Amino acid sequence: MPELMRCEAPYPDALADVVADLRFWPGWSFTLHDLGRHEGAHGLTLTIAVQTIDAYDHTESYLVTHHFWVPPESWDCATWAAWVLDRIMDVHWHETAEAFNLLGERPFAPGHGGGTSPYRPATVSTRR
Repeated sequence: MPELMRCEAPYPDALADVVADLRFWPGWSFTLHDLGRHEGAHGLTLTIAVQTIDAYDHTESYLVTHHFWVPPESWDCATWAAWVLDRIMDVHWHETAEAFNLLGERPFAPGHGGGTSPYRPATVSTRR
């Protein structure tokens, strides 16, 4: 049996308050829940869902979801709010990098699995 990683902390009530009180652009929603992710991994997760257009086909509308593990911290509301804002910016970065098209190429296309971060480009390439 493989060794398991384990992190525990008290439930982040301050984060739950931030998520419950957060108001953002239309089409954006924020939830906290225990979520299974992959290979038996699960844990408290912030899910940001955005009703947007497909970066590759601007005629198609769709719902994109981004899942973020909640760190095992005991922060106050202000610190959790800053953490949530950082996750919102991760979503913006991902969607912007995905839509960035230079001469028919997407040099900053983010990863979508396979061990790469969806919030930073795996490779940067241009024809120039």
